[in-house]
Amino acid sequence: LLCGEHEMKLPFFLLVALGTTSTPNVYADEESSSLRGGKVKETNDQNERIISIPLIPYQNHPRVDEIERFQKSNNMDRRRRHHRRRQLEQRGFQTIMNKETGEQGQVIESRYVDQLFQGYGTHYADVWVGTPVPQRQTVIVDTGSWATAFPCSKCSDCGEGSHIDAYFNESMSSTFERVLDCDECLLGDCKKGFKGCALSTAYSEGSSWRAYEAQDLAYTGGSHDKPSEENTFLFNFGCQTKITGLFKTQLADGIMGMEMDETVYWHQWYESFKDQNYKKKFSLCFSRQNKYSRSGTPAGAMTMGGTDVRLHRTKMLYVNQLNDSGWFAIRIRKMYLRLNGGSSVSVDKGYKPDDVIMKQIDVSEEEINHEQTIVDSGTTDTYMSEDIGRPFKKLWKEITGTNYNHKHHHLTEEQVANLPTIVFQLKADPELNEEGTPGLAGDLDPSFPMDVLVAMPPSHYLEYRKSSKKFTSRLYFEREGGGTLGANFMMGHEILFDVENQIMGFAESDCNYSNLVYGDEAPSEEEESSE
Repeated sequence: LLCGEHEMKLPFFLLVALGTTSTPNVYADEESSSLRGGKVKETNDQNERIISIPLIPYQNHPRVDEIERFQKSNNMDRRRRHHRRRQLEQRGFQTIMNKETGEQGQVIESRYVDQLFQGYGTHYADVWVGTPVPQRQTVIVDTGSWATAFPCSKCSDCGEGSHIDAYFNESMSSTFERVLDCDECLLGDCKKGFKGCALSTAYSEGSSWRAYEAQDLAYTGGSHDKPSEENTFLFNFGCQTKITGLFKTQLADGIMGMEMDETVYWHQWYESFKDQNYKKKFSLCFSRQNKYSRSGTPAGAMTMGGTDVRLHRTKMLYVNQLNDSGWFAIRIRKMYLRLNGGSSVSVDKGYKPDDVIMKQIDVSEEEINHEQTIVDSGTTDTYMSEDIGRPFKKLWKEITGTNYNHKHHHLTEEQVANLPTIVFQLKADPELNEEGTPGLAGDLDPSFPMDVLVAMPPSHYLEYRKSSKKFTSRLYFEREGGGTLGANFMMGHEILFDVENQIMGFAESDCNYSNLVYGDEAPSEEEESSE
């Protein structure tokens, strides 16, 4: 959102309209991922079930550190957390998912894939909640957040008019329940003088929200305008009663927590459908379009239960994920600047080897990561340690002859393409990938040839300002600790968040879900933007 010359940075949004048709796009691919003999590889021996969800980019939003967050008891009885779910199921609101079987009656592992859309800068999705008439709420898809929350009817001055949808109206849902018993809190906790379970979050830049915990039926699948009511699950979320700062002015209604926690959207969904052979993993695939509309321009996919190999241009490669809860973290071993060679991690055809300049940035692994580096879909830009800034800028000047800065520049498409591609070497245990697979470090680093390379081309770290017709860099070196790899780092890849095996996967992709669904009949960007 641009107010005059002032940009308002907001979180990454996911519009949880799961699917582009009236029924979910569920399929079993022939090359799904599995763990065999200590290796993760694509194989025909085991099928997974997946669900893919459309994503819609929205506004720019830096990850702001939380300065307030509820503390969950480590010894809370897990059975108590799911007590209300069992209660509603006993009342007849059963979770539903169609079973699929492979040969000889073997249940296949499930995945579900659907489309993402471009908003004003980042991606968002739809969540459909309530019965008998489901109500849509647009929410940020955020791998750095722990809860899903959006404004409910009693929220006063909570962005109505700015947000896409009206407040969620509890009275219109016959299955809505406020969680009142302290023993049944999943997201929040009980506070003196507060009715039920309270939850709240405040951010260092001044935004905050408060909510009470509620539970209702949510729907998986469907279109942007209508959910599929075939696949439902009981969903705990925050009914916001107060929001401040940028949460009031953003386009999307709320936020969807997708970190590693029992409280988040993907985990609640998994708990409901795990008996249908869905796994504790999901994938995000972001693209960036030059045009956008309020109704959403297609810009990628979210896959529940695994990855969709139909999106992949390269074989998926796997790296170690360092945390068993909270944020998803990886380790960057080295960083490089590559002049010429194209946007892929492999040098594009047409470039002669002598034309490609590939140089390592003179910075240690500890200076890059400090303790760890997180991958955060809720942050539009990428923020690295301040220790990298000086050697990065020195090498940039050496190979380009220009100074690296965040000023706005008039650049042609050819000039953008001729800027360096940033290559990240990610730490990976040797047994995770097959030797010789394109995208591994190989001869670039004989000491760690099985590490994984990820490319960040200039078309991803630069942002075009339509108002000024200029480009500016969105890669910053200002963190005292570890870095945050945001959405512009994630673009052009389907990234797997595999919680079960504590790994992450990277496959290059154009993230074009429309072509998968419609083929040659896929609508053009102009057609979809005008709808």
